Amino acid sequence: MEYIFYKLFLLIILIIIILYYLNNRLNNKDFFTNNNDNINLYIGITSIPIRLKYIHNTLNSLLNQDVKPTKIFVFLPDKSIRLKMDYNINDIQKDKINDPDNIIEYITGVNDEGPITKFYPLLDRIPKNKNNFLVVADDDIVYPKSRIGDIKKYINIDSNNSYGFSGRKYLKNAKGEDLRFYTNIFKEVDILEGFDIMVFPRNIFPDNSNDLLIWVKSLPKESFFVDDIVLSKWCDLNNSKRFIYPKQENNKFYNEVDDVPDIIKNVELLNENLNGRNMEIFKVLFSKKN
Repeated sequence: MEYIFYKLFLLIILIIIILYYLNNRLNNKDFFTNNNDNINLYIGITSIPIRLKYIHNTLNSLLNQDVKPTKIFVFLPDKSIRLKMDYNINDIQKDKINDPDNIIEYITGVNDEGPITKFYPLLDRIPKNKNNFLVVADDDIVYPKSRIGDIKKYINIDSNNSYGFSGRKYLKNAKGEDLRFYTNIFKEVDILEGFDIMVFPRNIFPDNSNDLLIWVKSLPKESFFVDDIVLSKWCDLNNSKRFIYPKQENNKFYNEVDDVPDIIKNVELLNENLNGRNMEIFKVLFSKKN
């Protein structure tokens, strides 16, 4: 009898190990990687006029990655809708940017569609292909050298998953509602946080930016400021699960490495106030079926 229980115990342990393996394989954790050598990572970034003279900090951090991105696109409108200011590409201190391989391409004259301006023009430049992934980066972050390499090893080209390192999950209990913030762990989330980069498979988006923008403009006007929630909602509609993963190092904000004037700090305060409305916007968008 003891022998039978012993064999049953071993069988249960084996089943647990198999289930654990399958769960992690499906979710593509780091110790079950695909051959990701052929993955192309295209980074999109935008800015506002008063930040352009500091954007070299972010661009250099993306250029200095241990694993190089395929291309970095800097998308600049002619005028900022939010600040009512003109853009001047000469404000970018290109002499401080180390780009010998010409990885950066500067695209001017795009329409200002809010923070999603860093993303939508990629659709007109990068064709659909399971090896092509679109990366959203923020212009006020100095990224550690390990950031692109960390995310690349988690990508599963045979899934529709989207990836990041920080995110939020909607929770509701007796105490109320919360968009709980998570970072530096493996977890499925509702919203990916853009400041820690977001990575999306090109194949889940339309062939061109116009089709995406038609959908974006059908959303509540507050959505103009929250590309994280908008892009996460698109993923939700297109069966793209959002996962966050552990990271080796944390980001720095550019005001930690450069002297930032008060006018920029005031814009950051505006962003914080908008972030306080994330729950309201999230509930509106994620209650929509299309």
